[in-house]
Amino acid sequence: MQTLKHFINGQYVAGQPATLFDLVSPVNGEVYAQSPDGGAEEVNQAYAAAKAAFAVWKHSLPSERQRALLKLADEIERNAARIVEVQSQETGQLKHFIERDEIAASCDAIRFFAGAARCLEGKASGEYAAGFTSTIRREPLGIVGQVTPWNYPFMMAVWKIAPALAAGNTVVLKPSDTTPIQHPDTRRNRRAFIPAGRIQRGAGQGQYRLAGGVQSGGFTGIDYRLRSRRAAGCRLRCRQPDQSAP
Repeated sequence: MQTLKHFINGQYVAGQPATLFDLVSPVNGEVYAQSPDGGAEEVNQAYAAAKAAFAVWKHSLPSERQRALLKLADEIERNAARIVEVQSQETGQLKHFIERDEIAASCDAIRFFAGAARCLEGKASGEYAAGFTSTIRREPLGIVGQVTPWNYPFMMAVWKIAPALAAGNTVVLKPSDTTPIQHPDTRRNRRAFIPAGRIQRGAGQGQYRLAGGVQSGGFTGIDYRLRSRRAAGCRLRCRQPDQSAP
């Protein structure tokens, strides 16, 4: 039986044995894996790694970030069959649906944001006040804390991770506790394309926590607990409320 680990600074990090909980497949109702319930220690490790990585990643060229994301999309396509098998067991989705409507769409989204990294926009320099020349400069925000839902786990993670990385940010991702396995952050998917520390994944059962220094957050299907605990210094927040699905 597989035992899931956190993914921090390019390495798989084991959770505390006492925190493990069962993952049950909706396909047959059987336990197919165990996941750690991450706590403050793992959260702090993830944010520390993201902070250290941001100091370097924010200075990377848009062309570097574009190449990294394009290679990631290619690698996901090469591993599509394995991803489909794992996610089908995890979510109960039909395999052809995952391959057609999730993996293909995810790769397309990654390539879109890879291209967007090279399309720099902004107002030109100009004299907006007497005696001064003003220039608008767009800079990465910093660490982006993100939470994904149980449905479409791979694609939802891509929609959050890809634009953040393309813009020069680093990511701390908290997947749903019912579908925490399949995300585009594993070494098997990303190899050396995305340097260590740019993506962290912490598994858990819903004790959402934002460490200090988070500059942005993206949440899909999140409840009042995280909304009430969001970091005081968070500059920008993007939230998609719960939908009508169960």
